[in-house]
Amino acid sequence: MKVKKNKAMPLKNFFCILLFGGALQLIEAVAFGDITVQQNLGAGATSWPGTPLISTTSTPDSTVGESFSGTTTTSLGQTFTLAAGNNYTLQTVYLNAGGGTGTSSSATITVNLYDLGAITAPNPSPYSTNNNLLGGGSGVAITYTTQTTGLLKLEFTGTDQVTLGAGHMYAFEIAGVSGTSPMNWYRTGSDLYAGGAAYRNRGWINGGSARDFSLAVYGIVTTNQPAPVNCTVNAA
Repeated sequence: MKVKKNKAMPLKNFFCILLFGGALQLIEAVAFGDITVQQNLGAGATSWPGTPLISTTSTPDSTVGESFSGTTTTSLGQTFTLAAGNNYTLQTVYLNAGGGTGTSSSATITVNLYDLGAITAPNPSPYSTNNNLLGGGSGVAITYTTQTTGLLKLEFTGTDQVTLGAGHMYAFEIAGVSGTSPMNWYRTGSDLYAGGAAYRNRGWINGGSARDFSLAVYGIVTTNQPAPVNCTVNAA
């Protein structure tokens, strides 16, 4: 496959045209800080690429689409738990997403990843935002163009290619503006993943832990250690 850079665009922005069974598919890859977003990778995908380190659903699930359309909704999240044993360098996250109006100055999407420490699923509700690993603690704003429901790929590099610690729980989150629908992130209607749960505004959806957003996480084993986690001690 040859990649031809578009001279009219920044050097980090490029398009790939792939041929699948005689049909052309346009894949756009755009870098935001140390996250590269790739869209239109698999409309109606029925499996995750390769072998995920963690997947909250065995296949990309499209049961219920969630966005920030509620008058008070500003974030959607999914917790996941890394098994005891090895630490991993985060490489890629896939979401099952689609639809929406696309991002704009008034309909934004920011990607956050919180290290919740060594806690047991499906707690807590709400989750803590003390340890955001992305964007120097501020998260990374991305843009999204409306796509048919399918895979959305986030590739992590540089300072956002963080270390995931063995036995730690993490909360992957997209945050936005209440009353907007830039993108739908799809979740299950039942509990399919024991290592975490789906969240709206950092609390369990429908007041329980029996939902999961469709998410797959990829990484490679590393000897690096995760950053220390801030915690609050209740002396009582």
